[in-house]
Amino acid sequence: MEEKTKKTLTISMGLFIIFVMVFSSLAMWQGSDNKKTYNDYTFMKSELGWKSYINGQYIEFTYGPWELENIAIPSPIITNTEKIYILYNPQENNLNELSFRKLKSVLNYLQIPSFPACTIEENCPDIPIVSCSDEKDSVYIKLANETRVYKEGNCLILEGSEESQLKEIDKLFYIKLGVMEWKRNKQSQLYG
Repeated sequence: MEEKTKKTLTISMGLFIIFVMVFSSLAMWQGSDNKKTYNDYTFMKSELGWKSYINGQYIEFTYGPWELENIAIPSPIITNTEKIYILYNPQENNLNELSFRKLKSVLNYLQIPSFPACTIEENCPDIPIVSCSDEKDSVYIKLANETRVYKEGNCLILEGSEESQLKEIDKLFYIKLGVMEWKRNKQSQLYG
């Protein structure tokens, strides 16, 4: 009986080890969606979206660069490092919206001083009124049904829903970090 118990125990342990090895392999295989490589950068899935080790530190993004390839961005983008105004229409959106806060944090990371400004005076808090025709470099976060990125005067205009603006901001960040290159559609700056 003792020999039969040893044999059963040995077989059970062997099956247990095989079971653990098989499920560990499956877990690693399933986890491959949590790690992707793009232009020599490794991205790992995070609670906020994706993160990668760039310029000596981990940086979080909402979207992976492969999700943003169809977004056309005019060049040059955000070349002035002295001061950028972030424009918004106070009748359409506010300074607490995620797209505004995200753009501000991206510019802060890039060490580009940024300041909020309104495009119209009505309902504007005590901040400057700036238009794209002013001699001030600006990024205009503009809510619209149409989604596109284009330049008008001294403005880079990020137009669309808040979700599409978050994608546009991530693409700008990737370009400024050197992860992606800018590219322009032949017809326009539209993307789907």
